[in-house]
Amino acid sequence: MGSWGDKGGWGLLRRWAWVLLLAAWFPLSLAPAPAWAGEVLQASSSNVDGLFSLVLEMRIQGSAETVRGLLSDYNRVSSYNDSIIESRLLSVHKDGSRTARLVAHDCIALFCATLVQVQRMVRLPNGDLRVDILPEQSDYAKGRSLWTIQQEPNGFTRVRVEAEMAPKLWLPPVVGPALLTRLMMDRAVEMVGRLESLGRQSAALTDLERPS
Repeated sequence: MGSWGDKGGWGLLRRWAWVLLLAAWFPLSLAPAPAWAGEVLQASSSNVDGLFSLVLEMRIQGSAETVRGLLSDYNRVSSYNDSIIESRLLSVHKDGSRTARLVAHDCIALFCATLVQVQRMVRLPNGDLRVDILPEQSDYAKGRSLWTIQQEPNGFTRVRVEAEMAPKLWLPPVVGPALLTRLMMDRAVEMVGRLESLGRQSAALTDLERPS
């Protein structure tokens, strides 16, 4: 399933969301000042024997229900994540969980890779999202993530992602925790802005559909 580019390759971990598997090519210090109100609060990663643990926390302007809806809508993943080149809902189960197939393509310097992830997402009773990777259909030996989504009183939503993933592809030594953390931070900044923009569009459409 996974494939390396002609110039080399790497398996950059990616969630659906999550997002989680995050990539960006320009240092944060060179980016223009963001035009949105949200922010990235935390980004960290570690690697123990090929098992990557990732933590990402963001504050996004908008309601928790709107943010949750965008994060769980497989038809809109590419709207806030340029790395996703395919996202397709495969089935909806009796318990309300859904199985989907995502294909991500990323490059950094001379290394490129295309990775497939088939995942099952379930909305927990408290509104959080749990995602489990199906290894037999994916380029990951195992993987799971928990998306904690909390409404804040000031009109913002706090999203915390905790993930563990083990890609089947060999990773060059250069792809270590420090680099992954920086990439996560850069991509998350972009994602916050796009989610806020999509949230405003959804709110505007809702207002238009309300009877006058």
